[in-house]
Amino acid sequence: MDIAVMLLLDRNLPGISPDDLEGRQIFAEQKLLDNLAEKCGVQPLSDFTSMDEVDCADFLGDDIEGLDEIPSVEWFDASQGLVTVEALLEAIGDEVTADANKELEAELESFRAVLKSAAKVDVRFRYMIAM
Repeated sequence: MDIAVMLLLDRNLPGISPDDLEGRQIFAEQKLLDNLAEKCGVQPLSDFTSMDEVDCADFLGDDIEGLDEIPSVEWFDASQGLVTVEALLEAIGDEVTADANKELEAELESFRAVLKSAAKVDVRFRYMIAM
């Protein structure tokens, strides 16, 4: 099973490719990244996760029937996410293995570019877990 974190925008941005919006290594290192964010005094990436009923159904499959109510999707200010991603890029250093570090840095750099563009035009974002 291939799981990733997806960066979703509430509006399309010219020049942003879907490839810029996926983070497999970010998902794999989510716990480490959230711990680093707390050490840096910024909001953890996982705080920006929001999924609607369709997202949850895709992710949980038949298990969704046991859930009473799924909250509405929450969108976040791109500048908030940018603060977190920039702090993480500065902090990851030797915290992960060399190969994983390169991939993780590349994904975070890609997310930073998207969030920077989104912040300039007040486009909001959210993360979701995708398979």
